[in-house]
Amino acid sequence: MRSAFVLLTSLCAIMTPDIGTAPRAQSLQPAQWREIAWPFPRDAWPSGKAFTCADKSCGGEAVLSVRVKLGFCNCDAGIRDDDEVDNVADVDMITPDFRPTGPGEAIKVAEFSGRIRSYDYTANGKPRTALGLALARKCDLIAISVNSTRMDDIELRRAALERLNAQDLLKWVNRQLGEK
Repeated sequence: MRSAFVLLTSLCAIMTPDIGTAPRAQSLQPAQWREIAWPFPRDAWPSGKAFTCADKSCGGEAVLSVRVKLGFCNCDAGIRDDDEVDNVADVDMITPDFRPTGPGEAIKVAEFSGRIRSYDYTANGKPRTALGLALARKCDLIAISVNSTRMDDIELRRAALERLNAQDLLKWVNRQLGEK
């Protein structure tokens, strides 16, 4: 049975046309995120970490912010719905005039689960894109916002998730949660 599976997958690989390999490979280059100062004014929660990416892998200028809000999450249900993402993901720190582009979706980053949602807004008369992520573990929340000059959020989403899954950032989040 295993031999038949290997043969079938090998045949599929041989028979699959090589369409768009070069552009796809180019778009999968790792994003070059650089840490910056916390970009938002102080509020009731401690500031977190922020990063900027200005290369093609992020689709233009992008800013990603991550912060931990201890004890701010429903301990049993975690992140329940898109309304919760709208309220806790710090997108309102970017602009109070954000508009969801559609329903969000469930997401997992390392051992954290939650939701991600895309938004549109206007800054200086130009359309912009934002992503809001709300991740939970136990009773704690990780609030994440990403904003960009790019209107298509697919590459932005890939670049942001790549950064969020990076070991150095996961270690920082775990330290904020009181873990080693």
